[in-house]
Amino acid sequence: MGCLPHSHRRGFQVHYQCVNEKKPRLQESRVPKRPTANDPRTYRLEDDAAACRVLIDSMNEGVLTLTREGVILSANQSFARMVKRPLKLVKGCSFYSHFSTADHATLRLFLHRSAKTSFKMEALLNVHDDLQLPVKISARGAFNNASKSAILCLVVTNMTETHRFPRMRPKVELLRNLVRHFTQTQEAERQWVTGQFHKSVSQLAYAVLVRCGTLVKNLPARESASKAELKKVCDLTGQMIESIRRISHILRPSALDDLGLVPVLRADCEEFAKRTRIRLNLDGVRMIGRLSSEVEIALYRIFQIVLKNVQQHAHARHVTVGLTRRGAFVQLAIKDDGVGFDQNQAPAGRKEKDGFGLAGMRERAACLGGALNVKSTLRAGTEIEVRIPLSSGTSFSRAKNARFLEN
Repeated sequence: MGCLPHSHRRGFQVHYQCVNEKKPRLQESRVPKRPTANDPRTYRLEDDAAACRVLIDSMNEGVLTLTREGVILSANQSFARMVKRPLKLVKGCSFYSHFSTADHATLRLFLHRSAKTSFKMEALLNVHDDLQLPVKISARGAFNNASKSAILCLVVTNMTETHRFPRMRPKVELLRNLVRHFTQTQEAERQWVTGQFHKSVSQLAYAVLVRCGTLVKNLPARESASKAELKKVCDLTGQMIESIRRISHILRPSALDDLGLVPVLRADCEEFAKRTRIRLNLDGVRMIGRLSSEVEIALYRIFQIVLKNVQQHAHARHVTVGLTRRGAFVQLAIKDDGVGFDQNQAPAGRKEKDGFGLAGMRERAACLGGALNVKSTLRAGTEIEVRIPLSSGTSFSRAKNARFLEN
């Protein structure tokens, strides 16, 4: 450097400084700065906590945190759906309250062991008084720095799926066969009762109506009071015949056996629109044709239940009914623009027996290898889709519908 002119040395030094200034900039672009307290982009633990909360709420398994005594500190929506209770009522209650008293001793031992190391067990979770859900509980002890006390983290997994709980497969199949046999027997009895209405009761009512009409014509004019009474009897008999026809249609429409599902749906949609003043459109039924009797009955019963719920609870102004073929499946979709409901909470103001409507529709579809999917949100309407294979009972159809049910 000493042999260079002063001006050259100065220029070299300037160039050297510029090179040195560029290096930290390149390093800064590749390696992020360590966040400081004054930096507004400082990493915050709360951001990860919020992201973890969203992830936990979206899980299919139930996630809980408990005290050593078994009090639930927090839970996600999946666990609330398992126990069929609102989430706000789950928090703060005892974890033991969701199990039978006979299992409390085993659970206490389980939680005591889990406080020291990870532990797993299987149990039956109480859903209703007469219904229990097989679950697997995975627990791990943790430490709460805020309260300086040990807490437990639990994951509760639903084990009712046959591939995850193989011992339940024979019982599930037996119950499903019993439900299918019960529905078939019920439909046969309804068909018999409807036939008796048409063959006996309706014919007798028509005979009474004809006789009363004949007496009205044959009575002399001076018997005006008797004629008036006979006309009232004729009117009452006509109302009785109309009631018999309506009850027979509800029990088992004769057109369902004679003409098929599509004409019955058209007639019911027109009658529903006139009776309730709710606009109802029926789409996509031209290419359906005749289906098997069992499939047509199942779809019609689901259709009846959905329209009943729309009339009683939805407060809808418009309903769309679609019946289409999709490959090897037939799909019935019913959508309304009503008030909707929160699927994570039990419907308020309804009796307990009304809660079996969705379960009954799902079981009707499942008995034929199908599946039912419900999409509903508050003030955004409800959409119910049911898919049943045209050749029900195959393992392929059941597997494909299981994926449809999970979506």
